[in-house]
Amino acid sequence: KALIDSIRNAMVDNFSLILNQIPKEPISVDEKGTLTIGKHKIRLGHQPKSLYYLFLNYTDGILTNSLDEYEEDLSEIYFTIRHPSTKTLKNNDKNNIKGDILNVKKKEILEAVKKLLENDSGYKRFLKEKNSINKEINNTLGEKLAEFYMINTFTENPDKYYKINIEKDIISMDNKYILKKSKIK
Repeated sequence: KALIDSIRNAMVDNFSLILNQIPKEPISVDEKGTLTIGKHKIRLGHQPKSLYYLFLNYTDGILTNSLDEYEEDLSEIYFTIRHPSTKTLKNNDKNNIKGDILNVKKKEILEAVKKLLENDSGYKRFLKEKNSINKEINNTLGEKLAEFYMINTFTENPDKYYKINIEKDIISMDNKYILKKSKIK
């Protein structure tokens, strides 16, 4: 048993060394919301893309049992992705003209996000979205490189986090997808 454990540990250590030697590709989100990892475009729907951008904003991770605390942040990102032209309105007159329409859109998005992050059935929906994101990244980048960019669960006793295991300095996002600094913990 000791011999098998020794061999296993050596293989795991070597695999870790190999993974660390793979150069990490930069992640970029342009003004249109297009997600690119290196030279690969990642094609995601509105909701999975919003979820991924949330994790790009919180590179330290999100506690698995605290997802519902990020409802407002996710709603903001989701709204920006679904309605990019209305998000950038600066003029009060434009806001007044479109105010009612925006409120309806915001309510729709808030409901969708709330269902995604609910602790009961929504948690299953979150896992489904997370898995679809990871599958698309894996299919596009390949198994070895995708490992860095997928949303995974990490344990730091006693807490468990969901996070993308990358450094913040390789992420480049258009300002409208970056959450206000006061919100980032």
